[in-house]
Amino acid sequence: MDLLAGLNEPQREAVLHVSGPLLIFAGAGSGKTRTLTHRVANLILHHRVPAGRILAVTFTNKAAREMRERLNQLVGAEANRIWMGTFHAMCAQMLRIHGHLIGLDPRFVIFDTDDSTRLMKEILRDADIDSDRYPAPRMLARISDAKNNLQSPDDLQSVAGSPYHRVVARVFKMYQERLKAAHALDFDDLLGEAVRLVTESEWAREHWSERFLHVMIDEFQDVNQAQLAWAKALASKHRNICVVGDDDQSIYKWRGADVKIILDFEKQYSDAHIIRLEQNYRSTQNILDAAHGVISNNFGRKAKRLWTQTQGGERIVLNGAANAQEEAAWVVRQIELLQREQHLKLSDFAILCRVNAQSRPFEEAFMRARVPLKLVGTQRFYDRKEIKDLVSYLKVLYNPNDNIALGRIINVPARGIGATTIEKLGMIARESGLSLRDVILNCGQEVLGRAINMKLEPLRRILITLQTDAENARSVVELLDKVLDRTNYYEFLRGDRTGNGNDRVANVEEFMSAASVFDSRMQDEDFGFSDESRDPESPMEGPPYLGLFLESSALESGTESGATGEDATVLMTLHSAKGLEFPIVFMPGMEQGLLPHSRALWGEQSGPDELEEERRLCYVGLTRAQQRIYLSYATQRTLHGRTESTQPSQFIDELPPQLIDRSGFARVGASSVSSYATTWESSGSSSSSRSAFAPAAAPRSSEPPRYRVGERLKHPTFGEGVVVNASPSGGAGEWVEVAFLSQDAGKKKLAVAFAPLEKVE
Repeated sequence: MDLLAGLNEPQREAVLHVSGPLLIFAGAGSGKTRTLTHRVANLILHHRVPAGRILAVTFTNKAAREMRERLNQLVGAEANRIWMGTFHAMCAQMLRIHGHLIGLDPRFVIFDTDDSTRLMKEILRDADIDSDRYPAPRMLARISDAKNNLQSPDDLQSVAGSPYHRVVARVFKMYQERLKAAHALDFDDLLGEAVRLVTESEWAREHWSERFLHVMIDEFQDVNQAQLAWAKALASKHRNICVVGDDDQSIYKWRGADVKIILDFEKQYSDAHIIRLEQNYRSTQNILDAAHGVISNNFGRKAKRLWTQTQGGERIVLNGAANAQEEAAWVVRQIELLQREQHLKLSDFAILCRVNAQSRPFEEAFMRARVPLKLVGTQRFYDRKEIKDLVSYLKVLYNPNDNIALGRIINVPARGIGATTIEKLGMIARESGLSLRDVILNCGQEVLGRAINMKLEPLRRILITLQTDAENARSVVELLDKVLDRTNYYEFLRGDRTGNGNDRVANVEEFMSAASVFDSRMQDEDFGFSDESRDPESPMEGPPYLGLFLESSALESGTESGATGEDATVLMTLHSAKGLEFPIVFMPGMEQGLLPHSRALWGEQSGPDELEEERRLCYVGLTRAQQRIYLSYATQRTLHGRTESTQPSQFIDELPPQLIDRSGFARVGASSVSSYATTWESSGSSSSSRSAFAPAAAPRSSEPPRYRVGERLKHPTFGEGVVVNASPSGGAGEWVEVAFLSQDAGKKKLAVAFAPLEKVE
């Protein structure tokens, strides 16, 4: 097989590279997946690298499945022996095998976001912490940030400089204690504990770094510090680490990604070989030039420019609307017109929004026009109540210490066990050090009281019977059948008074199908647990395959709502669109405060890094398009119940003017877009590093600055503060650094043109 056929020169270079560190900058639409799969095939077929000694890490299950399917076509069944999957899936497998070396129960369960939120709410209630001031999602976000940076509760406590941060550290410690008591790990723990495994256990580090001759990491621009530490440890012996990514598409800072990691790869590996994939196979040159016009304004990037053999192309259409409803109606009209003129399918069109809240006007407009619209990224399959109920039953059977799972199904279907009873059972469990299951099964009338004891009797019988079923079941499907039968769950769903009973039954049947597919795969694949990798001393016990099924369910990205296979226009967020492509793309909401988002302009964490991430998000949206792009904005928009006047996005002004069709622009009274170019003087970016990554900043304005050092200002969110640093000139790029009096706010760097600041006399 000629693995180099049809590849361009940089792609061939990447495929033929075998030894030592390799960094591949793979631009949007540059044939990255084909390059990676051919590189792996070359290692297996021409260099006799055993497939089981290759680790290939992706960021989504979909990407892993696609890569494995392509490799099956290239190398056959050997592809099934490659360790391939997401960071979380690979770390979970390692911890199942060797987690006992650092004190982990190999039968741990994985808490998803919903489980973690339930646990955090329980902690806040028990600790009498104000959940309005310290909401569970925000606490979990702070804890996730700490875990991504490999910080422990003690680490957080040692640097807590305010009452707020001391509460976060305290809650973090309680959260970890309860996870441990439940024999559970959350998603971030999978990474952190895998790092701890290869850090604290010399045997494990030697074993895994010896096992993997080649380590490949996809989407490297989106890794965090924990993922970097794990990958470096596994590649420490053979140093054959290949990382692939595009710093211009790093859009996940909000969940811990650090774009500096890919930019600094050459500092980690001074002998790294660098390859740039810049030939684009997706978009027209006009689209690529427009995207470059935007992204070239970022300072923190490596110099590169996409090109294609498809020269020219349609100009980017820009439209102004009076409000969101008019904007949505315009989009529908354009789709109907293009569909008729060019005989396109509705599925050829995608509407990419900055936030989900933009969807309502489009849903209404498409419904009025009787044009099918599919929303992507709404409720996921595994987030549906009936699926979470069944998964919780399986979790309790697999891990009796999982109080969160048992708390979810203790009264599902209804058994007359109310919230007060459940709270009392939880209190007894915490005070006695027992699991919730032990309290239900073993504490009698003298502890619980006669009334509660009688209510619990039917649940006791079900739990005991199902535990026996679990020990005897030969497959996940067989065990699920028992759960459905013992609990009369189908009858419970059919009695749904909302009228959704049949749909919920269909979801359960789909879940049964997923379990059946899993059972079949377990007969055909070793899931990475080949004889050479399994530790014979690892205490892997329990119902057959149940732990792996629960793990795959927890890590599955989920199925978006909406009919599959139908001819419908797709609406999704820009974040959800990453990795996809569409013939024609609409990007509504091109406004200051939406794209770029208000958080990047005047939020708590506003600053140059946040603005650059918003610019990368705009770049991702533009590079999804194959043939045409339509940009639009509204001069007035209602979001979250508030109607406000808006201004066109500063990113519009960064597009090359000769590529823009502004035919719909003047209709709302704007003959041109004001310049919003912002010059940031970031203390973290030296002038030398800027010149290496981007062109020089725009000339400074001659206007005098609005605020000066020493002046007192007031912000509606952060309160009063004092200007400690300011730009030397005014205009659109003026900024101020304010030390706010509130300890929670601290210092903030704000763009004067957008931040709602007032002078305090």
